[in-house]
Amino acid sequence: MDEPKLLPCPWCGVPGEVEKSAYGLWFVLCRNGLCAGMHVTTSDFSTRAEAVAAWNRRQEEDDSHL
Repeated sequence: MDEPKLLPCPWCGVPGEVEKSAYGLWFVLCRNGLCAGMHVTTSDFSTRAEAVAAWNRRQEEDDSHL
């Protein structure tokens, strides 16, 4: 199965970066210093694909309160 394409940061649109920690775990983050989501990362995941899937997950818009 192919790894999903990494979506840009949901706050600023800059491409996210996939990295592997010193502990061998994968995470995605935005490095744009001017981004409202700066320093926001995914949790640590066992695989690169899991980290990318978590980063790509977006909150569904809920208009039920309108």
